[in-house]
Amino acid sequence: MQPVLLLERDEAVRTQLQSDYDHVLVDEYQDVNRSSVRLLTALKPTGENLWVVGDAKQSIYHFRGASSFNMARFGREDFPGAVRDSLDINYRSTSEIVGVFSTFAASMSAADGPTALEADRGSGNARPEVITVADGLLVTSALVDSIEQFRAAGFRYRDQAVLCRGNDRLSDTAQELERAGVLVLFLGSLFERAEIKDLVAILLLLVEKRAMGLIRTACWPEFAITFEDAVRVFERLRGAEVHPGAWRQGAPDVTPAGQAALAALSTALDGFDATSQPWTVLATLLLDRTKLAARIASSSSVPDQAQGIAIWQFMNFVQVQLSEQGLPIQRLADRVRRLLRLRDDRDFRQLPTAAQGIDAVRLMTIHGSKGLEFPVVHMVGVNQDSIPGATRPSKCPPPNGMVTGGEGSPDEIALAAHNEEQECLFYVAMSRARDRLAFYGATSKSNGTSWPLSRFLDRIGVVSRRPVTPSTILPPAPDVAHIPVVSSLGRRALAPRRSHSMSRAGGGSSTRICCRRRPSA
Repeated sequence: MQPVLLLERDEAVRTQLQSDYDHVLVDEYQDVNRSSVRLLTALKPTGENLWVVGDAKQSIYHFRGASSFNMARFGREDFPGAVRDSLDINYRSTSEIVGVFSTFAASMSAADGPTALEADRGSGNARPEVITVADGLLVTSALVDSIEQFRAAGFRYRDQAVLCRGNDRLSDTAQELERAGVLVLFLGSLFERAEIKDLVAILLLLVEKRAMGLIRTACWPEFAITFEDAVRVFERLRGAEVHPGAWRQGAPDVTPAGQAALAALSTALDGFDATSQPWTVLATLLLDRTKLAARIASSSSVPDQAQGIAIWQFMNFVQVQLSEQGLPIQRLADRVRRLLRLRDDRDFRQLPTAAQGIDAVRLMTIHGSKGLEFPVVHMVGVNQDSIPGATRPSKCPPPNGMVTGGEGSPDEIALAAHNEEQECLFYVAMSRARDRLAFYGATSKSNGTSWPLSRFLDRIGVVSRRPVTPSTILPPAPDVAHIPVVSSLGRRALAPRRSHSMSRAGGGSSTRICCRRRPSA
């Protein structure tokens, strides 16, 4: 808003910027909002030497105020008299894939101009497939079968991408593929990754009095202590007026092994305190005082390489500290919390260029795939309640005037915009594929309830439809396997294993559950 108002109200600034830039090119014009158009109008009031490129069918950022209406208005209500032209040839995909998304485009509400494209590459001799299973729990098994079949046909893991609408579904799919032995490359939410939580936790030991970061650092091989010893430290810190770093003294009843681990942790953080720069602390820990970086660097496994990529991303983030008041580590922690609250961590989910050569299946949301292309695209979850997704009220609706061109009440405009964006998401997903395209859905849920496929599939024209019984059987998830729980009261029961459980002792009874993975913070 402020840059727009500055240009509109200050003639000197407006004249200066107009003289600075002879030509203006706007890419992805379908993603601009009305504020952007007003900015352009201030820079190029007549539209002379203004060139925009966009595709209304790929308008997928309505939640940021973007609208395909801006494409329809260009050369008409906005910058009247502008020359409009269409690109009619697709150079990416085979004719079978181009035919599918061109057929869908013909009935899209966002379509503005010609929708049929000519495929420069010609036929690939393979129709897109709709693969269905009888039970929602079998979708990933069918996906694994397809990935391996494509791999046997010459498409490497890195040539294949799995697209989902949301990060939750994507995260579950990534875990299931890993259990099936498929190499995947998926960062997800950077700040929700275990290795990043570990690094934040160890930093917070320098600033927080209660030292809750010990819950995570206690699982580092270099600083491993039992849960009982950690609880003893917490009890001492809770019962006294302490300062940050008081955990270094441990507690009177901590075991010798626990004291040794605390001493090792204290030595690793020697010379650092709340005033230290986070990047310096972490770089020293990773490279000089632990073997974490060395372990990752010497590993050939894709999950370990993904850990290295995530840490590399996080270290770049840490290095660029904002100039604000307060202690550096506390500022960093507050910044991370703010990004998570605002869900503004999307930029940190993208793989760096250095990771592109890793031979692993790419997993990403449809939003994250925008602008990319892959020889093989697998689209998971093509059921009616997934795509199109349910309408939800916006947590931060665009201000009045930012989205224009709709008809009806505000609720009717919002519903129409939602439906349009769902169509655009589906179009974007299909058009990422170069050689092969497959959709996956279930005909019933795990409880036996009928589960309709997405109605969008009825609008894509000629495809192969194939019900399958997958040959892949997924190993059980580690957090749902049952293990015996024995208490000193003599009761015995089966309890589901939680992947983040730890031992607990105290009072007149005790429960002990084995810990095989790092606990969540």
